[in-house]
Amino acid sequence: MKMILYLVGLLLTVDWVHAADLIVNISNIEAKQGKIRIALYNHAKDFPEGQKYFRGEELTADKENLSIIFKNLPAGRYAVALMQDYNENGTLDRNFFGMPTEPYGFSQRDSGETGQPSFDQAALSITQENQTIHVKLVK
Repeated sequence: MKMILYLVGLLLTVDWVHAADLIVNISNIEAKQGKIRIALYNHAKDFPEGQKYFRGEELTADKENLSIIFKNLPAGRYAVALMQDYNENGTLDRNFFGMPTEPYGFSQRDSGETGQPSFDQAALSITQENQTIHVKLVK
């Protein structure tokens, strides 16, 4: 009986982690060219091009604007990196100088900003409420 009361008391004091959805609206897609690859990172180590992302999605680039929903995310910090993979080879192609030749985008970036942000620059906090972000692809 003491054990049951102890467990009930413990459960009442636990700060529950609530899940929320993240809606990513993507614009400036060159329709009918390849795939949109979206990676959701929850740590800085592999962001933005590592293969160890928290969740990933792939959409057919068949419209100028698309949306994806990452459902039931635990509370935490997340950053989004995405690209339009014209030739569907799974990588962001670059020219001789290292500049991307395929469109890309990140969370928390203004449409005029280019270059690769750090995880901290791109991160957003997910709490108990659903969030919507907009990512405009740049080339």
